[in-house]
Amino acid sequence: MKQVSLLFALLITLSISAQKRHHLKNDFTAEQKTQLMVKKMTVALDLSEKQVTKITPIITVNVREMEKKMADRKANKESRKDLSSDEKYNLAMSHLDEQAKLNKLMKDILDKDQYVTWTRMQKKHDHKMKMRHARKEGFKRKHHQKEA
Repeated sequence: MKQVSLLFALLITLSISAQKRHHLKNDFTAEQKTQLMVKKMTVALDLSEKQVTKITPIITVNVREMEKKMADRKANKESRKDLSSDEKYNLAMSHLDEQAKLNKLMKDILDKDQYVTWTRMQKKHDHKMKMRHARKEGFKRKHHQKEA
């Protein structure tokens, strides 16, 4: 009986702590997100003060654009329609243009070793996002099949 109550208490504690962490995820302002991203890059890439001052405005613009796109997606969620192939193409091209622009800016600011490390970090982040999206899509498919 003692073990059962201990196990029950442990399960409740874990579920409550997991729920709390989930809610803290998106509470940062754009400035806080920028500072965190710059600090992570500073630690990972050993950036100089000069590099930090050059990178900070770039990251600020990227964070604000990302938040704007997320807000637009959230606002259009109900009226979302499937995109045509031309719309998908235009979105993909604009995304690739933004990536190329960022890569060029970062290549100008970072030294060779830092740039190689940064590109590895970007690839790792992209992979994580693709996996998260794939899990989400798999979850949606699984539940839509059950409903049908």
